[in-house]
Parts: sequence; C-alpha cells; structure tokens
Amino acid sequence: MKTTVIIPTYNGAHKILFALRSLESQTRPPDEVVVIIDGSSDHTHALLGNESFSLKDLKIINQENTGRARVRNNGALHATGDLLVFMDDDMVARNNWLQAHVEHHEANPLTILTGSALVPETAADADYQKFKIFLSYKWTARLKQYDRQPLPKDALFLSAANFSIPKLLFTNLNGFDASLNDVEDYDLALRALAQSTLVYYSAAADAWHKETATCAQAIKRT
Repeated sequence: MKTTVIIPTYNGAHKILFALRSLESQTRPPDEVVVIIDGSSDHTHALLGNESFSLKDLKIINQENTGRARVRNNGALHATGDLLVFMDDDMVARNNWLQAHVEHHEANPLTILTGSALVPETAADADYQKFKIFLSYKWTARLKQYDRQPLPKDALFLSAANFSIPKLLFTNLNGFDASLNDVEDYDLALRALAQSTLVYYSAAADAWHKETATCAQAIKRT
C-alpha cells in the first residue's frame, strides 16, 4: 500500500516545519508527501526550498489561492499513492500515527479513518484558545467509546486535519465540496455514509494540533 500524506498550507511558514519534521520520525515513513501552498503571501515556498528533509518523496506545489476544499482536492490530484492521508500544516504527528492509519486500511479496505486533533492544555494563552481546548477534549471523550469501530450517524465525525481515505474512494465521492467554506469534512463523511461507506475513529491515529488562531481569525475563515 503506497501512502501519500497531503498537507495544504496557507501562510504557514511559522508552523509547517513542525508537521514535516514529525513525518520524518514515523515508524512507518510515508511513501510520498505533497505540500500544496494555497496562494500564500508569506515565505513558505522559499522556506521549504531552503530546508533539507529525509522524506522519501516530497513534492511542493505552489498555486493560486482556492480555499480549503479545493486545495485538498488538488493535493489528491497530485498524489500517486493508493492511500491518501490528510494532515493540516499545524498538526504534529506522533511516531506511530501513519502506521495506525495504514494498519486500519489493511484490515478495513474502502473505509475512512479519522483521528482527532488534540490541543495541548499548555497551549492556551487566551480565552478563545481555552475554549477550543475544551471542545477538543469534549469531542475526544465522546469518540473514545467508538475506538476502532464504525461511527454511527448521530456521532459522525471527520477531521480534515487528520484522516485517511483510499484514493479510489475519494475520487468516487468527488472529493470535498468546493462550494463549502467550512464543515467540508463533515459533508464528506455524510456523503460517504449515504453510500454505505463506513467512517471509523481510532485513538491511535490522534495527532497534536498546534492551535494558534485567534477568535477574529476563526470568524474571518468562515
């Protein structure tokens, strides 16, 4: 099974190196990493061009800004792997993160696996960030009862920041809905479920989320 990790980034020069370095220390290294720079105005492209990585096959693609759904779809188009693993630029993967995704799909073909995005409690320096941490742990606590099981519709969850899907399945679902500015991940999960595709959660696939957005930035995003 060939894996492609897809990382969309927008003005992420201050955080993307943490994500890429965490991929270098995986127990099961990725076969390919595709970084899609979504019309950034910062120095992300120059930064990545000047860094050295031990990753097997790193592709850096610079494009005009298209938004969250389209940039991920474009990453999938450039991927050559059988398994697409989506990871945001502010995520830090634990050493066995990719192994957990791969082992799931070896045992459960043509399904979707999501991990959660854990925010360290020490990361909060504002009320909004404390609230985000509260929500993160609230959702994770709810998901624990379904660990390594299919999620029922009333507990359906999918984090675009941390999930994996066979490329064939992603293509058959027509990827993310590019008309959406938010909840595009939940929409994908709903459409998958409507086609009888199971969505699983695994705590082993959880990863750390280096949350830095302010309340104003979160509002602007929507």
